[in-house]
Amino acid sequence: MNKINYLMFNTKYFSIQGRFGKSKSITTSSERIGGDTKVYKGRCYKRNIDLAIKIMDKNGQNEREAKFFPNLDHENIVKVLEVGDFPGIIPQIFIAMELCPWNLSDYIKNNECLPSDLQKSFNFSKQLVTAVVYLHEKHIVHRDLKPWNILISRCGEKIKVTDMGLSRTVDIGKTATTVTHILAGTNGFKAPETYQPNATYHYSSDIFPLGINIYFIFSGGKHPFGDDPCLWVGNIKMNKRTNLTKIRTIKSMKKSQLVTLLKNMLKKDGGSRPTAKEVLQNEFFLGPFASDDDNYPANKSNLKKSGAEFVGKSI
Repeated sequence: MNKINYLMFNTKYFSIQGRFGKSKSITTSSERIGGDTKVYKGRCYKRNIDLAIKIMDKNGQNEREAKFFPNLDHENIVKVLEVGDFPGIIPQIFIAMELCPWNLSDYIKNNECLPSDLQKSFNFSKQLVTAVVYLHEKHIVHRDLKPWNILISRCGEKIKVTDMGLSRTVDIGKTATTVTHILAGTNGFKAPETYQPNATYHYSSDIFPLGINIYFIFSGGKHPFGDDPCLWVGNIKMNKRTNLTKIRTIKSMKKSQLVTLLKNMLKKDGGSRPTAKEVLQNEFFLGPFASDDDNYPANKSNLKKSGAEFVGKSI
């Protein structure tokens, strides 16, 4: 694994310059790119690549993310170059990782082509499932799968799962994490059982939000439990008002397969949901994919420029 060796950090938030690591080749700017998190644009001049540098308080949850990330090696999970202690008065951690210019939500909002480019929607969905299969095979439950934690590579062709802060390992031979007092996940993107006090998180608890995200992709940004975010939690808990009618045009056979698959993934009873591997092996993801308009051209020029687009090579 390549090591991050030097960081010049000077932002309106910290005003700190410090060295850590070994190769002395990394810099950051004050350009914040992570929304609510402290993620900044960075660059490794030795490798001539752009980076995202995440600065976090040093606590159990963030140390867990720093522990999980470097050990993961999959094309559909954000690649981490290095993690370490960030120098300063307040104990902090940094994670330096590949820079992805969009999250799934922003990508769909800014890409007029995606709702009609069903082959890409299919590819994104399959890649997302593949990433979850990989995590589960590593005995990791993500626990916070949502469009904002699903990034799109610079080439616009790859899904990249990120934000492992709420992830937990599952003891070999078991199917659930230990009981925790930490409220994991994001309202509207959590399985029904996770709203219970002292909930345990099963592998199946990832399958429910995985289904929500697949529907999000194929519907052009819609939610299967309604258009009003205020109603999502209640509808999920009661398993009512599920609406899978906004899937974009797919040939009738494939659409029927997708709807059936999503219904199984969104079952209230976690024990009745398919595993991630069973989702990947479902007939919907096997064989060629075709839409009603197979000749629809993928117009990459429709991807609107975002402030998150940067010059440089990707990892």
